[in-house]
Amino acid sequence: MKTKFWFPVPLFLLLSSGLFAFGVSGIGGTMMPHPRSQMRNPAYTIYPETWGYGGGVGIPLGLLGLAGASTSPLYYLTDPATFQENFDLLSFYDQLSHPMEFLLNPAASPVEVHIEVTASGIDITDGKGQPVYLNSINGSSNIALGGTALIPPQIVRFPWKAGPLYFSSGIFIGGGGHSLELTGDLEEVLDLESLSFGESYSVSSEASFMGGISQHITLPFLLPVPSAGIDMYFGVRMVLYYLLLYGEFSFSAGTAGSSDGLPSSGNLESSYFYLYPGKGAGGGGRIDAGFVIETRDLTMGLGILNLAGLSGMSGYGTDDLSFSDLDEGVERTERFNYEFLPVLTFNTAYTLSMGFGHLLLAGDLGYLQNVSAHGGIGFFTPFAFFKWGAGWENRFQWSSGLGLRVKRFWLELIVTGHQAPFTLEHVVGLALNIGISDD
Repeated sequence: MKTKFWFPVPLFLLLSSGLFAFGVSGIGGTMMPHPRSQMRNPAYTIYPETWGYGGGVGIPLGLLGLAGASTSPLYYLTDPATFQENFDLLSFYDQLSHPMEFLLNPAASPVEVHIEVTASGIDITDGKGQPVYLNSINGSSNIALGGTALIPPQIVRFPWKAGPLYFSSGIFIGGGGHSLELTGDLEEVLDLESLSFGESYSVSSEASFMGGISQHITLPFLLPVPSAGIDMYFGVRMVLYYLLLYGEFSFSAGTAGSSDGLPSSGNLESSYFYLYPGKGAGGGGRIDAGFVIETRDLTMGLGILNLAGLSGMSGYGTDDLSFSDLDEGVERTERFNYEFLPVLTFNTAYTLSMGFGHLLLAGDLGYLQNVSAHGGIGFFTPFAFFKWGAGWENRFQWSSGLGLRVKRFWLELIVTGHQAPFTLEHVVGLALNIGISDD
């Protein structure tokens, strides 16, 4: 069967020619002492571009990945037959969660999911007998979370400055996280020999994605430090956003214990909530803060996102999940949420001068629902650089970047890898950063 593609070419040209997006780090998601790290720590907004080459931007290759019949929901509007036959929700979600990367083999949904509850435990497998893993993963860049003010980073940004304030107007799109978890008392079954009579047990799964426009307003400044050789940066930021697209899907499969300790009955529930122009809207805002301390060879920083957040949405939802008619059985639904759900990130980096170049060692620790950790190494020379890193965000990921420089122009090709949602199969992607240095 011939593969079909639907993609608004002028939109991609606009996004890629904007050239203000922060690209993939090429170091396994590790924070580097660089202005691009401001998405996790606003104090990095005025940090000097010491490492690597300045002026770098990323091309959102992931938008091309959303052109295929298996990943583009736009076929629902343009070619419903192709949508019904080819669209894969997990492939769409995996690619959307990595908007700066073109995924060569995006995650594929299991043909079937078998949930077997016995007196000795629980087995969750796909139609081929391969395990489906219980897990909970945050959204894009490990900072997005559906239904909150934690939106994905801007993939296209237009920065400008007015007095001491730094502004960034842009477009964001990405995943809001996914999970497959044991709920209620089902988790206890793993340690029991039988089910408890009359108790309910269930497995639930959720996933969300979002897109819209956002405005960042940052006030960063260099703090006076009495000790020579130490610089300290501080920044506070307000993020305002308007949702143009939001989708949320949930599934739940459950059973109850009988008098003989075995499952007595089963039930399956599913629901979705969505909004898009003409079918609802949403928006909100949050406050971020952070500081950075720099000595001659060592840099340390702490960023706190969402010190206070406010989010609201008005859209449509139903408890009867069906792709045949998104308007069937839906009801108008409104959601409002005031939250204290901080994202914490501590990072450190050490540099070693080697005459013809310098070596950078970097690492970070973060927390949003789960603990995350990243580490990497980079070697930079006046004409080329190499980076490699790996990280853990409740699943393994890695990336490696190779860059070349000709006069002021440079280009970096990055190969990425991560474990697919639910199945943990290895997914490989490509990313591209380009730039013009000031020196």
